[in-house]
Amino acid sequence: MDRRAFLGASCAVIATVARATSASDDIAFLPLRTAVVIPIDTVAPIWAAVPFKGRFTKSDGNDSLVPGLAVRTPRGVTAVCTYCPHELCAIRLDGHNLRCPCHFSLFDPERDGAWISGPALRRTYQFRFEVDGTNLVVTDVEAALERRLL
Repeated sequence: MDRRAFLGASCAVIATVARATSASDDIAFLPLRTAVVIPIDTVAPIWAAVPFKGRFTKSDGNDSLVPGLAVRTPRGVTAVCTYCPHELCAIRLDGHNLRCPCHFSLFDPERDGAWISGPALRRTYQFRFEVDGTNLVVTDVEAALERRLL
């Protein structure tokens, strides 16, 4: 097998594995110091996006502020971390996708930030949240992010 064929096959395998990862997988979370409460009516229109920040304490005892985005999609409301998992650039909502302006990774907010393309090779970091009737309440952040911030 020549180098080009090997690299092409390897990329296809990585992409398949990354796409198969879902938000329902067993993800470990760390609690935010204080829950972030976002009035649900601020994300009432489809594709409305509200930026927020959550604070958590890292294992070294220092606090870290994590940016997020609450978005209403046709499937409902979601909250994703806006640090790109590739190099921690700030992801932005671009039409109906989340796009990293640094290296152009693309994520799907309708599938909880699932990876679509680009060098990130994984979904966005997740927040744990619930809708309590009138508010979106964000309570935890994916623990895997802490390793990137230490």
